[in-house]
Amino acid sequence: MAKEPFRKLKVDAMIVELDGRKDGNAIQSVLGEMTGARTVPRVFINGKFVGGGTDIKRMYELGTLQKYFE
Repeated sequence: MAKEPFRKLKVDAMIVELDGRKDGNAIQSVLGEMTGARTVPRVFINGKFVGGGTDIKRMYELGTLQKYFE
């Protein structure tokens, strides 16, 4: 859900798939500490946490996600 808006905007996003990594659970724990939740996706833009998948979808629909890349 979070990937599609970036594809539509033609943004070259760095995507880290945790389920294929040996340290995925540890990374998810750190993300939980940083963002308040362990659920994924956790989306950061320019080092700032902006939300999860539903948040990114909503931001795209409202036109606010695009403003990060203007």
